[in-house]
Amino acid sequence: MQTKSAVTEECELRELAKRLTGVTRQAAAQIVHEWLLIVKKEADEPDITPAYRLMDLLDCHRCVQHVAQVYIKGIMGDGAPVFGMQTTISAREAETIASRAADPTLRHGVTPGVETTEAPRRLPYEDLKRMREGVHIIDVRDAEEYEEGHLPGAVNIPLARCLDAIETLPAKKDETICFVCAKGVKSRIAAASAMQAGYKNVFYAGEA
Repeated sequence: MQTKSAVTEECELRELAKRLTGVTRQAAAQIVHEWLLIVKKEADEPDITPAYRLMDLLDCHRCVQHVAQVYIKGIMGDGAPVFGMQTTISAREAETIASRAADPTLRHGVTPGVETTEAPRRLPYEDLKRMREGVHIIDVRDAEEYEEGHLPGAVNIPLARCLDAIETLPAKKDETICFVCAKGVKSRIAAASAMQAGYKNVFYAGEA
């Protein structure tokens, strides 16, 4: 006879699979990530570097963290270079995703896709505001977000452009650069990319 907790878990699993069926993979990533945080009380992976290999990671703009977490945890994506943001989830795939979310032993591993000599360093936002002189501040948010408010002297280079056109960064690779965004997710991606390109003094920051 199943225990009450086992019955509850099975119901939660079925409900999760039902919510995932028929939605896009982008929407599914948010549903699963929030389910992990709220229902399973599972902490986020602190290093989202392995998700940088996803060629369409930035297509979701505000859901980078959702996609990165379910990809790194081996719940969605299966290590492929494309996540498939707008692909619809079938009932069978929904069951697989729900099972992986509930049982970590069913998840597949994701090996790091980006290697750097060291991880980007996070700079407290308040510290950045006090030490603007001598620092190239690059705001990697979209133009609309940048116009809503930004640090004085910050140059707006949206993340996609930072990654596609490294020549937009300062010519001297020993100059100090700090990438900034709202939460530190996009700015960390930009910082890692700059380090891969050979920049030495790279930081990232988030307003929150």
